[in-house]
Amino acid sequence: MVIDMKRGINKIPLLYNRFHKGIFMLIYYNYDIVMQEIPTEVMLSFSILGCPNNCNGCHWDKINHRLDKGKKLDMNELRIILNKYSNSISGVLFFGGEWDTKYLIELIEFIKKEYSSLKIALYSGKDLKELDINLLEKLDYIKYGPYIKELGNLKSNITNQRLLNLNTKEDITYMFWTDIIGVNKEYE
Repeated sequence: MVIDMKRGINKIPLLYNRFHKGIFMLIYYNYDIVMQEIPTEVMLSFSILGCPNNCNGCHWDKINHRLDKGKKLDMNELRIILNKYSNSISGVLFFGGEWDTKYLIELIEFIKKEYSSLKIALYSGKDLKELDINLLEKLDYIKYGPYIKELGNLKSNITNQRLLNLNTKEDITYMFWTDIIGVNKEYE
């Protein structure tokens, strides 16, 4: 099934993502271990398909709505992957999924219960005020804000996007603003 959300079919991916064969779930494209997305953390990241934001210039746009290219992320699948990598990571990062807040919270609660030492992060294209407070309370980190091509991503010091450490309430976006040799521009 190929769904092109730019042609106005914008509800099908969300419904498919949330309810398929009687099981609530999210669909992920891939997972990877990343070290740049959350400074000082080694995260197992899941790229969730079906984002409804349609940010102009988003690097994820070409595959985002190809739900046929993904795999369901249910508790069993998550357990299998975490059992394989939990000793090598400090947390789990979801690239999206906040459009199904209830199910994402269930996944996070499962991780917190079964793998309590792992931190949880979410990269969202929504504004902070649009995110469910119940979801935010479960997270250690949140990247929020739509991608605006003219402002750039987190590496741009004029970006509208922000990365917050929710445990310390600190905006840590500045940690991305480095030059080639790694000197923090804020202190130059």
